[in-house]
Amino acid sequence: MTETLVEKVALYAGSLAEIPAISDTFGNDLTYSELWAAASGIAGKLQEIRENIDFAFVMANRGPLQAIAILAARISGVPLAIIDIRQGSARIASMLNQGNSIAGIVDKIGENLLGKTDELEGLSSVSGYLKVELDNFQSDWMIFPCATEDSAGSDKAKCVPDRTALIIYTSGSTGNPKGVCIGESDLDERARVEKDWFGIQAEDCVLGVLPINFDVGLTQLLGTLFAGGHYVFSSSWFPADILKQISLYRPCGLAMSPMIWKGLLKVHDTDQLWGQLNTLRYVTLSGGPLPLPDLLVINQNLKNTVFVKTYGQTEMFRIASCKVVNEADLESVGGVYPGVEISITDDSGQVLPSGREGNIQAQGLGRMLGYVGEVNKDIQSPVVTGDVGYLDDSGRLVISGRKSDMLKILDQRVFPQDVANTIKGVLNVSDVVVLVSDASGSSDPVLSAVVEMDDPGLGDEQAAKGILRQRLASHIVPRNIYFIEKLPETLSGKIDIPAVRDIVERIDRIKAEPVAD
Repeated sequence: MTETLVEKVALYAGSLAEIPAISDTFGNDLTYSELWAAASGIAGKLQEIRENIDFAFVMANRGPLQAIAILAARISGVPLAIIDIRQGSARIASMLNQGNSIAGIVDKIGENLLGKTDELEGLSSVSGYLKVELDNFQSDWMIFPCATEDSAGSDKAKCVPDRTALIIYTSGSTGNPKGVCIGESDLDERARVEKDWFGIQAEDCVLGVLPINFDVGLTQLLGTLFAGGHYVFSSSWFPADILKQISLYRPCGLAMSPMIWKGLLKVHDTDQLWGQLNTLRYVTLSGGPLPLPDLLVINQNLKNTVFVKTYGQTEMFRIASCKVVNEADLESVGGVYPGVEISITDDSGQVLPSGREGNIQAQGLGRMLGYVGEVNKDIQSPVVTGDVGYLDDSGRLVISGRKSDMLKILDQRVFPQDVANTIKGVLNVSDVVVLVSDASGSSDPVLSAVVEMDDPGLGDEQAAKGILRQRLASHIVPRNIYFIEKLPETLSGKIDIPAVRDIVERIDRIKAEPVAD
């Protein structure tokens, strides 16, 4: 029988009682015995109101309380939603209003957010609080709503599927965030596979740079606890802070997103950068792609450290992963992750053979139970990722782009991200976004490139177009090129495309204004 996360931590609370379990970079530390005691205290409170709530939530600063809440939820059997305090109040309200009656585990920052009643209007399900201060973890407050008469025994429809363990939210970039329900047994299996895939041992420290409301950050935490290791919540994504934390905590590895890598690759002291990264056993690229030139730089400079590329979605955890051995591995996102099945289909749903490009679907380990509020969703069907790609002859998955982004220009298939990556390499600039708009009087869309440069004044649109015409097919040379100092980003570190469009529209308006005599 597979051991559960709760069984593992309970064991370590006895055998590894005084070994560090959870820390943050502000000096808060918990041993395994302290972690277990704190989580058990909260679990008892959750069990008292278990029948009156749909799920609990944790809304706290990055740190030990988040880990305590996850373990407490698993001990009590109450589903737990992870809320990022950096979200705006409207998005937080949208997430919390998905439950009929809910309980909160919050620190003082979370408490302040919930106290903004004018902004979080309509959250009647989190009114009336009981405060509990734990003797062995007094730096934070745990807050729970008292059960009300109208919430107890509510006959409202159930909003989460049976056996839900955790709820993490999609980015909501195309609408309201959706709560993705992760199953109990699946959560334990994720933790075990993560521990095995990265070789995490009890003597290891893992530096958690990514937030745990992001599935990659979550599974690094789970895998570390499953192994009996030491997990450190990083307080900063700034390159200098990450390098300092590596030096201080001597972790075995850390997972990083494209945004974090972009920052590190701009560090001027490259000897320090690669010197610190080469003390790690592994580093990852998770949560999105990097242009091939950047991947080559990373691969060429990691001498002693395994570079791991991962690909997944909130609804499917990890789909593919690759421990890079040679440059050929950089062109794909790797082979199928343990416990997962991938299929490439055409638009009619027919499975395509190796080498044929189509829609990427996946099922198996990490497949969600459903969304909050959609308990009747067919959990047997594969997750349709929305990405287009193919499996090569070696079984590695190659991503072409998002299906929704695919264009036809002069009857040629074009993915804006591919164009952006090519432009970045040709012009040797920090980053590029390619926007698409309809051309007046033409059946083909028009491409515009927004280029990030430290000094936008150095950008010459006509000179850049001349260089690109020599390297790119004519139909993908952007009609417009805009130079800006910094591309705006979302909270998860991805490029904020609506904000980029706003910048372009503002530049166009300024250009269109008549020049005063």
